[in-house]
Amino acid sequence: MRKSPWIAVCLSFALFPSMTQRATNAEDVSSVNDIKGVEQELSKADDTWLSGDAATAVPRYESLLSDLPSEAEPFRATIIMRLARARLTSGDKAGCLAALERLAQMEYVPEHHALAARELEAVVAGKPHPGQTRTPVPAIGSVRATLVVDSSANLDGEGTPSKPFATLEAAVEAAVEAARVLRKHAD
Repeated sequence: MRKSPWIAVCLSFALFPSMTQRATNAEDVSSVNDIKGVEQELSKADDTWLSGDAATAVPRYESLLSDLPSEAEPFRATIIMRLARARLTSGDKAGCLAALERLAQMEYVPEHHALAARELEAVVAGKPHPGQTRTPVPAIGSVRATLVVDSSANLDGEGTPSKPFATLEAAVEAAVEAARVLRKHAD
């Protein structure tokens, strides 16, 4: 079992490509023996669910979990969470809780999956969704400046489209200085 969460985060971009294939029934579930097969089956399961048929997606997720190749093991928690949500969406609260129990038995569970599991358990128990009671993230204010960076620009750039900065470091330094000036004038 891999313990490095960054590996799972980095690889998740490769595991979840755009979902273009439509799955129509549970008989389409096939065994997988490599990452590519996992990607294809997960896409089929997700597409089935997104088309409004969560109950048909459940056997696909179950099949993935039973035949998961070792190189795809870091994604077991992701697949279990999708299984739990699909079961809940299809009205199977007991199945949702059983999937969450599978997650709890894992040696390593990414923190965001552990949080999502606790939230699903609360929903199954009839409590309000915890996500609805979180402190809202404040809206970002309007953009006050745009800094342009071009690695082929001269070192004396000003961050404008006609005279871009040559490095990200120069742009960051200019942004920090601009923030300092704005704070000084705000006081």
